[in-house]
Amino acid sequence: MTRSTAVSRFGTVAMVLSLLGVLGIGSPLSAQEAPEQPLVVWSAGVEGFVTAGNRDRIVGGARGVLRLPAHGPVQVLVRPSYFLGRVNGRTADREVRADVLAYAYPDGLPGTPRLYAFGLVLYAASELRQLDRRWILGGGIGWRAVPATDAGALSLSLASVYGLARYDAAFADRTTFRLSVRAEGRVRLTDGVTVAAETFVKPAPADLGDVVWLTTASLDVALRPRLSLRLLLDDLYESVTPPEIGARDVRLTVGIRVRSDP
Repeated sequence: MTRSTAVSRFGTVAMVLSLLGVLGIGSPLSAQEAPEQPLVVWSAGVEGFVTAGNRDRIVGGARGVLRLPAHGPVQVLVRPSYFLGRVNGRTADREVRADVLAYAYPDGLPGTPRLYAFGLVLYAASELRQLDRRWILGGGIGWRAVPATDAGALSLSLASVYGLARYDAAFADRTTFRLSVRAEGRVRLTDGVTVAAETFVKPAPADLGDVVWLTTASLDVALRPRLSLRLLLDDLYESVTPPEIGARDVRLTVGIRVRSDP
């Protein structure tokens, strides 16, 4: 099986699972059976855009979030995503990402109610960026600057991560140690309208000119208690890339999301 076929199959599974979530199929508990503290919390959505003219462009994708257990001193957060881009009928990009974060005392370490610890594993592949695969491992500590409420939340974290990147082109594989600074926040503007954003900045201490940043932002407008319309922005910058690949990619998409909690 080629890498392209494997990525395509992984993306197909991710898309199907997200569509099932949007349709409400496979929900572990019905609304009437749901306990006050559910075992898992999840969300799933599909998104994309289409343009026509000199270039017919189609970008579609799916992304999801699963947290289990929903409460407790140890929690695991899984965030898969898949995007496919086509230009004039030809595949221009196929991107797969999967983050797994394990939190220890997410509601606060003993004696320090706003501090928490975490470990992470990240996998990514992108045909557009000629990235065959990237693995990142690491861990760190976080601080809940604004504890989560219905009105909003703000969390800051610092981690050390080690990454391995392999490329399709004649570009040297890279192993890099980085520091990772993250800010994640959410604000409810009005009833049913929420803005959320997450930004990572990852400098390499051995070469301060080698920097990666990734920002994901969303505007959610509730259509029903568990269903929302979303406008999403993904902004990725890598200062070191294969020669013919640009440093920055920005993607703006519209989609819908369904989630387990109202």
